[in-house]
Amino acid sequence: MEIRKVDGNTPFCMAAISGNVEIATILLEKNPNLVWSRGHKDMLPIHLASSAGHPRMVEFLFQNTRQDIHINLPFPDIVTLFFLTITNNIYTVAWNLLDKYPILASTENEERRTPLQVLAQLPLCQNAPGYQDILSLLFEGMEEEFLNSERTSEAMFDAAKSGNVMILEFIFKYNPALLTKVNSEGQSLLHIAILHRHVTVYRLIKSKGAYKNVMLQLVDYDGNNVLHLAGKLAAEGRFGSPMHQVLICSEELWFKEVEKTAPPALKTKVNRDGWRPREVFYREHKELSEKAVCELNGIANNFLVVGTLVVTLGISAALTIRTNNISGETPVFDQNRWYIIFIVSVAFGISFCAVSMLLFTSVILPSKWMPDQCFVSFRLTRIVGGCLLLYASVGILGTISVMSGTVLVYNFFPKWIFCAIASLSAIPVILSFVIYHYSLYLAKHLILAFCEEAAMRTLSRVGIKWTPFYFG
Repeated sequence: MEIRKVDGNTPFCMAAISGNVEIATILLEKNPNLVWSRGHKDMLPIHLASSAGHPRMVEFLFQNTRQDIHINLPFPDIVTLFFLTITNNIYTVAWNLLDKYPILASTENEERRTPLQVLAQLPLCQNAPGYQDILSLLFEGMEEEFLNSERTSEAMFDAAKSGNVMILEFIFKYNPALLTKVNSEGQSLLHIAILHRHVTVYRLIKSKGAYKNVMLQLVDYDGNNVLHLAGKLAAEGRFGSPMHQVLICSEELWFKEVEKTAPPALKTKVNRDGWRPREVFYREHKELSEKAVCELNGIANNFLVVGTLVVTLGISAALTIRTNNISGETPVFDQNRWYIIFIVSVAFGISFCAVSMLLFTSVILPSKWMPDQCFVSFRLTRIVGGCLLLYASVGILGTISVMSGTVLVYNFFPKWIFCAIASLSAIPVILSFVIYHYSLYLAKHLILAFCEEAAMRTLSRVGIKWTPFYFG
């Protein structure tokens, strides 16, 4: 069991790399010294399990080594293990190491980064076991000199870039003076939060009152204020969607939100290139908006074809249904009432479809894009409204009209036939909602965003301050 293979690993090392705790337990019962048998790159099994990202295996190995770790493991290996655990989100083991060796709080890794700097570059993992505990222990073990050092400032800006708001809260708690710091480009934390589109960091800084007001007045070394940076195009990967219309809508909503917070004087300030914030937004997003408009035009064209077919079928059904002798007996109602239901449902279905076609047509018509009008957002809202009306039209024509028309034509069938027909006619309506669920999802987010904006305006008129912030 202690024989090392060609790659340098023992069977126990292979079990550690694969994360198979059951096999590791069996091997360890036969030979307890296997936990100290080094493998690939002269790494211990616990190092290999940490680098492979197996929390359960790492905790198992740590429980079997913690009693003798200070004897059998040199301090450089302990440092390596500590940085491997915090990099791979194994914070319970990292907390135990830091609790036993407080000097790890100021130790550097191979890249000359402290644990705080490493954690600041990682996304927020507040739900990971032990994450908040290790942050608390890390800051409690820091000396005042280290809290005021340049490394802590770098960690603060890294946390703002990655959106790690928990680290920022700890930094502000232990050293609020760092709020006024700027990075090598002359950008404050507020600039970083706006530039990288981190809503939680933006909210945290807004809650700081006087510090926020100071940061709003700062400009970077290129003369950009917060509105200039809000107008810059963010990377597409941050939004998690390749659809250009979603990106441009998010950018428009973000620019409007920052514009509400910024003083009016900043709206007319020019940067070193001589551009105002709205001009920066227009230039940066012009290509993206053109791609979004092309996508929206294609979507509107497709739905316009569907709407034309639905209107044609509805009008054809209304003209071809028989109208003579409509006073006979039918299931549930007499023929006269069924005829009224049929005509009214066709009328509503065609009307809804016609309005949806009008909305789709308004999207296709050419118009000039202006950044202050949320042009793409309005187009997308019209498409969503048209989709909802088209779904309603298909639902009415596909269920009520089909059911009532069938009764009028085939009233001699038993009642259960009409119940079966009604169920079958509802299937395409349900499928249409399932197939186009994304449109409904997008509609929900747009409706919430615009409702929050309307609520803010209404409440501000009566003196209630409330800043909505919804970005789907």
